Amino acid sequence: LFLLLQSPFRVFSSASPKWPKRRGTVQIPYIISYKYDKPSVKIIKEAFADFARFTCIKFVPYSYQRDFISIMPMSGCFSSVGRTGGMQVVSLAPACLRRGKGVTLHELMHVLGFWHEHSRADRDKYIRISWNEILTGFEINFMKSWNSNMLVDYDYSSVMHYGRYAFSMTGLPTIIPLSNPFVALGQRRNLSSSDIARVNKLYKCSPTLTESGREELGLEPCPTEGEIKVSTPSPTAGASSPGTKPPETVQSARRPSRQMTSAPTAWTEEITGRTAMDGEGLNVP
Repeated sequence: LFLLLQSPFRVFSSASPKWPKRRGTVQIPYIISYKYDKPSVKIIKEAFADFARFTCIKFVPYSYQRDFISIMPMSGCFSSVGRTGGMQVVSLAPACLRRGKGVTLHELMHVLGFWHEHSRADRDKYIRISWNEILTGFEINFMKSWNSNMLVDYDYSSVMHYGRYAFSMTGLPTIIPLSNPFVALGQRRNLSSSDIARVNKLYKCSPTLTESGREELGLEPCPTEGEIKVSTPSPTAGASSPGTKPPETVQSARRPSRQMTSAPTAWTEEITGRTAMDGEGLNVP
């Protein structure tokens, strides 16, 4: 279900079709464009390997399956959310791969059916959105929704979290953490422990991330909801601010200049042309 609403300050519901699971494994067929060089293909396959190592998701070469992903170097970094049916494009421009597998992991999480962490319906307990700082027309990227990210506790360090300066009009933060103003928001290095946990939970995978597995990925233990000290959000958090023009309808988190498709699409692209890895407003330390 994907509902159209009139305001970015209301919560909508977004459930994305899952990929089928057979004999304990979720196989997702893929094609990688011949336009990629060998180092780029290696990075993409490193991301595949992380999912195979820590979840029951396995990306397999395409062999005439009906539903599959086609990874190609289009403009920017973006993916449909969940299984859309037939061929679905995952765009990973060369800049998306420049610093490693992080952006690829981010887009593949979209493929699996996950949204941006800062857009969860419960986000107001953990972050505050500075609506006046967001570029006009890009408020759609900060809408809240009931989605599959909420299978686990909120995670500031999720590979799906925007950085604090995402789509900033003024250079000031658009996302402000409530528990600690200096906590790092988002990263594009690895799946966090909660990213892995939510994949395993959504697809009912039997493996769980052990302490040794966490060390293998170089992850810090992810704080649980009970471990995060949360300050009370401002009464106006999430409310319309003067000077902010909400979009008329919502179909996907995307750049306004792009043509809408029938499937919701999540964009990992900033209007300057930089990708999430270069910033997506991340500015992570």
